[in-house]
Amino acid sequence: MHEFADLRGCEAAFPAAEFEARQARARAAVAAGGHDALVATGPETIYWLTGRQSAGYFAFQALVLPAEGRPVLIVRQLELAGAAANTWLDAIVAYPDGADPVEALARILAEAGLRRPAFELAGWFLPPATAARIAARIGLDPLPDGSGLIPPLRLVKSPAERAAIRAAARYAQAGLAA
Repeated sequence: MHEFADLRGCEAAFPAAEFEARQARARAAVAAGGHDALVATGPETIYWLTGRQSAGYFAFQALVLPAEGRPVLIVRQLELAGAAANTWLDAIVAYPDGADPVEALARILAEAGLRRPAFELAGWFLPPATAARIAARIGLDPLPDGSGLIPPLRLVKSPAERAAIRAAARYAQAGLAA
């Protein structure tokens, strides 16, 4: 449990059950792809799976979602309180400025015994140099690409998501009318 456990989920966009259902669907996709985990690095993927919203897109963040077991979020130390408030996660690892987040990621993968993770390589949130350092550090080169695992899952909206979209449309209508 992290030091901001009392903030857990207080600003979450959806109830814990919504994120648990999303994670269950993602776990099935990860396992079906032959991987034992997905390391998500894209903010939109991390948000969809956990509710995590970041203002610091320049800083490394990752979600380790094992096919079995609890997810672990890695964030910059300065974002720990926000990560706790946005999510229902009980495993958040924070790294201080100046520390190498690749080391934190490698430690999490090793401690969980995850030897066949897929990585979200598409997009610009995992620079090639960082991907190369991860590959060298965990001894997995090339890194398996799991970029295509989550987008198809995000296409089908849950009842909670449809309700949120309808509420947003009502707010937009009211704004336009005003």
